[in-house]
Amino acid sequence: MKFMIDLSAGFKTGCDRFPGIGMRGRATVPREAFSALDPRPSVRAVSWSALQAACLCLSGEAKARRDGPTVTVRLSGGSLASSTCAEAGSVWNGSGTAVRPYVLLIAEAALLGTHHELRTRWAALLTALEDGGASWPVPEAALARLSNRDVIKNAMYAVVDTLYFLLKTQGLPRADSGRLPTDSAEYPHTPLLYGQAAQTVGAADLGDEARLMRRAAYGVRALLIGPTGCGKTELGKRVALALGARLCKVSGRPGLEDRDMIGGVAPTPSGPRWLDGPLARALRSAQNGERTVLLIDELMRLDPYHRNLLVGALDELSAAEVRAVLGRDVPDGRYYTLDLPGANAGTGGGNEVLCAPVSLLSVVCTTNMGGRYVQAGHLDPALLRRFELTLFVSPLTGAQIMPAYERVAGPQAAWVAYALEVTSRGMTAEQGQSLAEPINTGVTLNYLAEVAALIAAGMNVTGALRAALDVTVVPFCCEIGEDGLPDTAARQSLSVTLERLLRDQALRAA
Repeated sequence: MKFMIDLSAGFKTGCDRFPGIGMRGRATVPREAFSALDPRPSVRAVSWSALQAACLCLSGEAKARRDGPTVTVRLSGGSLASSTCAEAGSVWNGSGTAVRPYVLLIAEAALLGTHHELRTRWAALLTALEDGGASWPVPEAALARLSNRDVIKNAMYAVVDTLYFLLKTQGLPRADSGRLPTDSAEYPHTPLLYGQAAQTVGAADLGDEARLMRRAAYGVRALLIGPTGCGKTELGKRVALALGARLCKVSGRPGLEDRDMIGGVAPTPSGPRWLDGPLARALRSAQNGERTVLLIDELMRLDPYHRNLLVGALDELSAAEVRAVLGRDVPDGRYYTLDLPGANAGTGGGNEVLCAPVSLLSVVCTTNMGGRYVQAGHLDPALLRRFELTLFVSPLTGAQIMPAYERVAGPQAAWVAYALEVTSRGMTAEQGQSLAEPINTGVTLNYLAEVAALIAAGMNVTGALRAALDVTVVPFCCEIGEDGLPDTAARQSLSVTLERLLRDQALRAA
């Protein structure tokens, strides 16, 4: 069936992902960026829909796969579209009317090698971004920053102008089959959008950080489980920084009040005023178009009341449901909503309802599991099922943590401390040994900080490693008896192990 795309609609919207060109209204394409598909020297405006499509492809919010002459794209909100390019005629499938047709044209050029001018101009844009220090996919904040560089801005003008006239001359004549493409677990050709090699299916990095990074680029609800000190919280922070996202953090503890979680009305010099808590800040940030990570640390230390609040807050609503709730239009996609009771108290209004796109908000929760940890009840299955990804986080490897250890007390002390940390994992009561707890990353950092202080006071490294043990490692790893002192056998085992490692270190240095 014929599917009419309204090209004029692209000039009436906006795009806030590439502010170097603008965000809405009228922006003019410079003459040197004009497409040869329409050589007339008339004044040309930027199509915001075309610019949005290019940004989605660059930021990793469009995934792509190729099956013969067919390319399929999946946008971060879950919408699917495909095109089949054949000699008998090219056909759209679920192409939509605004952004998706432009994304499909980029995918055709990158995956099928069609559209010579677009392919050439797209490659020039990728090169300009790489020369500017971009990595793939480009985090939204980085793309916005790079958009102000003239060479990148001019390359984007050229891509957008070509996209518009390509859709006008070759896209509009196509028919739309009316059939929606099928989704897939694999979109291995996505790197081709950045000029990189396609992935080998099954060869993806399965590490905790890689898994979380892939999903967080499109919005994810993830639960990180592991022993204290294994790096769960730092993992969440690293992902937020790598994505250029805003980070909002809640630290779970019994007795947490609503204002510490959601927000609340507080007195101010100008009268009662609503102040956002971390949960409201996260949704408001995503509502305003900013990629956001909400990090809820120590989930199981939250009171059941606040965990039940999360059950509702993490429910996804369709655009139609949100329109019914808000009484106004919102773009297609999936959303989180949060009711803020009394948020408009200062203006005489009632409640405010926040509405955040799922694709822009990742919720990362961390928790310890097991009877040794103080927890407020059990993890409700209703909450557990809302997590799309559950990772059992392992302690950081030596390659990951040693640079941080060396910065605290130097390489010699760092090697001994890390070796003691690793050895302690096999010295606990669970392995029939005497330690109550193994050393974790946080304890090692405390140990090395005390070592560094003793070295600064004039002690040699070996003496500092011995002297720091009793005031950092022993209190954490050894059972404390009724006399208030650490278990003698456990303390002795740590001391003996340290002496062995010091000898090993001396042999390595010899």
